Formats: sequence, structure tokens, C-alpha cells
Amino acid sequence: MTSLITSISETMIRVLSIFLISVACLTLACNIIVHVKSATNTTFQAQVIAPNGQKSEKWNFTKNREKQTFQQKADECGVRDWQIQIFDSKGGAKFTEKVKIDGIGRVLYEVKDDLKPVQVERQGAQCTGQCAPLA
Repeated sequence: MTSLITSISETMIRVLSIFLISVACLTLACNIIVHVKSATNTTFQAQVIAPNGQKSEKWNFTKNREKQTFQQKADECGVRDWQIQIFDSKGGAKFTEKVKIDGIGRVLYEVKDDLKPVQVERQGAQCTGQCAPLA
């Protein structure tokens, strides 16, 4: 009986160790997808900047329901803020939304007539700041 308990305990310790190592590896890496979607007919531009400084193109939005996507795969995330920058049709800065996003997942920002980016969806990603609830 004692050897059975010892064997079960050793197995549980091995399984727990593998689980903790897996969690640690996943938390050090990230895969974040940021969507920016127009919810206006007002012309504007948008750009996403990842914490490591990598930038999307400066996208031009000219009509309602247009959508662009930026993906960042990195060894570490959550160190600095993500930035979603909005510019008017002439390239003048209007709004910059800053938020910490970490883990594996996606977020959707909508831009309405006021040209302010608002996070309206979030799946999987951890978020600190002006964040949508997890879907």
C-alpha cells in the first residue's frame, strides 16, 4: 500500500512539473493579433505599434467596415504598451490609445465618427487598461 501511494505521489509531482514548465514557456512568449476596423464613413489613417517598436503600415480607411490586421509574435510581451494611433485624412494625429496586451489572443479596435479607437472585442489575450471583456 505504501509503495502504491509513493508511486502515485511521484507521478503527480512529474505531471505537475511538466504543467508548470509548459505554463512558464507560454507566458514568456506571445502571439497577439490586433484588428482595426472602421465604423465610420469619415476618412482616417491608423497605425499599430507593438511594445518592441515594430509598426504596422499606416493604413488608410475610406469607408465603413474596412478592416486591417497586425500580428506580433515575440519572445516576450507585456513589458511596454501597445499603441493604436489614429490620424485624420491629412495625417494629423487625432488619438493614441495605449494598453498592455500579453499572451496569445486577439483584440478588435473600432474607430467611429469621433476617430477614437475603442477596444470592442478581446479573445484570449490578457489586457490592462481600456480593455474589452473576454469573449
